[in-house]
Amino acid sequence: MIFYPGRGWEIRFDGTFMGKRYFDLNNMAELKQFFIGNFCINKKINKNLEFSVSFYNIFNQKYYYWDGYLEPDLISAGGIKYYW
Repeated sequence: MIFYPGRGWEIRFDGTFMGKRYFDLNNMAELKQFFIGNFCINKKINKNLEFSVSFYNIFNQKYYYWDGYLEPDLISAGGIKYYW
């Protein structure tokens, strides 16, 4: 979902749902389902310059894509884009 409130702002919320799945050949050992939410704010200053701040896993879920490999908690990132 993306909102454009005006004046160069962009606000984005998205997510990933991963359903129940199995990690053995007999389909007996399962990994539980999860939902990961992400939030991002971008501000375009002019046609050449843009700033962004992103937050991943905003609900701080404990989840596994692969058995035994716990994924990180809340992650944040920021950036600057310059176009020429």
